[in-house]
Amino acid sequence: MFLIDKLQYLVFNTPQIDKMTDYYERILGMIKLDGSPENEVWLGQFSNTPALILRKDTSVSLGEVGLSIVGKAEFEEIIQRLQTKGISYDVSDSDILGKTIRFNDYDGHPLCLYLSSHISLERSNRIPRTGPQLGRIQHVTFASPDPYKLAEFYEEVLNFRISDRVEGGKFVWFRTDEDHHTVAAAAHIEAGLDHYAFELPDWDSFKEWCDHLGEEDVEVIWGPGRHGPGNNLFIFTLDPDGHRIEYSSEMERFRDKHMEYSARIWKESAQTVNLWGVGAPWARNLPELGR
Repeated sequence: MFLIDKLQYLVFNTPQIDKMTDYYERILGMIKLDGSPENEVWLGQFSNTPALILRKDTSVSLGEVGLSIVGKAEFEEIIQRLQTKGISYDVSDSDILGKTIRFNDYDGHPLCLYLSSHISLERSNRIPRTGPQLGRIQHVTFASPDPYKLAEFYEEVLNFRISDRVEGGKFVWFRTDEDHHTVAAAAHIEAGLDHYAFELPDWDSFKEWCDHLGEEDVEVIWGPGRHGPGNNLFIFTLDPDGHRIEYSSEMERFRDKHMEYSARIWKESAQTVNLWGVGAPWARNLPELGR
């Protein structure tokens, strides 16, 4: 069925690595892991496997997206699909991740795929700050000049399934497990990162995080609200580099093992992205889309 297991990590290139590290440790409660390479900081949550990698650079950008593969058969199938599509890729061995496949997606975002069996379950010996704790990185949303073309790439190469899209092709959500989306794409004239999300387990945790962010004087730039596609609760904040961070709870789940789904088409309106009525406060420079 699915070839990809989970979204595992993101790499952020940053000119202010110390400030970013402090924010993610102090505000978000992440743990700085031992053994980070020079000019990098690896941040984890539950184990010695990184969820975020901060890489020292001269400018802000998304470096790499790490995805775990279900098993060895799926690993080989992905290679076959890449070869069939004529997509350049590199297979190499990593001390941390084992055998990896690296290639770029349709918009040029670097992807690193590796087997789920190489994910460390060993808990970190560092103690996080007190207060509410984050769940896993739930999803990443790309800014894309053509969201539907990007979604087709993930469908055809990595066997994702489209859950929802907005009429006109300005937003597409696609999944690789029961969650409504692991990756999404929002229309923008330039490819890049739109936002990424941490999962919160329930409404009580959602409220606890709202209280915590308020106490730390972290501005909530959008929300609380509830998305139409995905039906998840959300709030958004910014990290020191300006990356939009979503805190997400109660996401819709799809039972692909038991029934077939067709992608749903939502109307283009503020209520689609927020059933509680207020659209995103930031503007997107939209490309011309022919659908």
